[in-house]
Amino acid sequence: MDGLSRPGGSTLARMYLVAMALFLITITIGILNGADVVTFNNDQILTHVHSGTLGWISLALVASAMWMFGAVNGRLALTLGILVPIYVAAFYSGNFQARAIGGAALLIAIVWVFAWVWRAWSAARTLPGLAVILYVLSVRLWSSARSTTA
Repeated sequence: MDGLSRPGGSTLARMYLVAMALFLITITIGILNGADVVTFNNDQILTHVHSGTLGWISLALVASAMWMFGAVNGRLALTLGILVPIYVAAFYSGNFQARAIGGAALLIAIVWVFAWVWRAWSAARTLPGLAVILYVLSVRLWSSARSTTA
């Protein structure tokens, strides 16, 4: 089997589509801000940051890990596919309560991702699997550190 034709491939394709939509949000805000075409407020700049670090990068990483391990978790994919765009929208709205609720829900999903990666890697420990785990940890810790300073 190749590519997305393996079991769960349509789930992975949907995750990549959500990641691409968030990527478009990230680059649109970034390009318009960088070219000084639009002056964005702080909420919109935070949307740019979070749609990148916790948005398309994380979704693409989790989808790639699911594909690499061959262990697609449909519920986790659906949860992330719904929560991440809601979290990004909460930052765009500037509503602090929505940010807190979305952030708490996404934190639970992130713990779920860690548990899923650990279980998937425990089945067949490989060097690429270790690389995925270390990358997930570094992206999450780095993005958490940036989120608290932004």
